[in-house]
This record gives sequence, C-alpha cells and structure tokens, in this order.
Amino acid sequence: MAVAVLSSPGCNSGTATPSFQCCVARPFRLLGVRDLYSLMTKWRDVDVNVRFHATVIVIVILVFVAAVVADVRNDGRVVVALFPDLPMPEVCMSRVWFQTDCPACGLTRSFIFLAKSELAKSIAMHRFGWLVALFFAAQVPYRLVLLRRIRKLSPDSARARWPRFVTGMLLVSILLNWVLKLAGH
Repeated sequence: MAVAVLSSPGCNSGTATPSFQCCVARPFRLLGVRDLYSLMTKWRDVDVNVRFHATVIVIVILVFVAAVVADVRNDGRVVVALFPDLPMPEVCMSRVWFQTDCPACGLTRSFIFLAKSELAKSIAMHRFGWLVALFFAAQVPYRLVLLRRIRKLSPDSARARWPRFVTGMLLVSILLNWVLKLAGH
C-alpha cells in the first residue's frame, strides 16, 4: 500500500527503510507505510528543540499560505477563494456563545487583507493585526537562526531567548484593541 509522501528515486541506495535526511531532502518517489513509520520513528529521535523550531516554522508558513488562499465575503465570513459559496465555520466561541467579540476577533480577516495588500481593511478588522503578522513573520528568521545555533553548537546553547517583553507587548496590544472595540472606538 503506497501513501502520497514522496522521496527521490535514488534514495536509500537499496536499503529497506529510508533515511530521514534522504526523504526530506529529495522528495520524488512514493513511500510505503513501512517507510512512513520509519520516518516517524526517526523524527521522534530528532532533538526536541529542533522539532519545536521546525514545527513553528511550518505553522507560520501554513498561516501565511492560508491567508493568501482565503478571502473575506461582504458579510465578513472567511472563505477559501476557490469556494466562495462555502464559508468557513465560526471558530470564535465568544461570538458563538455570547455574541460578543473576543480579543483576537478580526485577526484572521486582518491577515487575509494584509496578504492582499489592503492595509486599510486590515486595520479596520483589527488595529494590531499588522503587528501580529509581523511577529509571525519574524518567527521564521528567528527560528532559522536558532536551528543554525543548535547545529553548530549544542542544543542548550540555542535556548529560546526571544524577549518576553515583545510577546507581552503583543498580548497587551491585542487586549487594548479589544477594550477599544468594546468602548466603541
């Protein structure tokens, strides 16, 4: 049984299970279930710091890709651009249960408008959406630097040193936007 994960034709040089580096670096041949299990086992053996930073990079990239392929309808619902008649379900439980916005309401639509270079609409959705997007975008080079430090030195030398005040200020700005929105500004 083959699964749609790919590897290169010359990969493995005749071995029964693929190496992690080979299948990640050269994705061109279908892998079987046994090959996938081997890759998952090898992924577990990768240093936890490397896995964490690599996962953050992948999530950030997926967020920006999702913002590019999404669109906002006139009624404010988010849709995938290819399926404008199928809106995404409401994910904000504050809006579903209490019919009020939460501090993060509007961030998704703000990201989508930013991806389409519509800054005025982005700021109208969430005053600090651009700041959150900048924070997300900064994660990629930051995590790449940490991964390089881990590879060159040791895992302990590249502990996350992202200043806590930046994250704190981001949270404060999101809460400030919420308070201003509730006050009618």
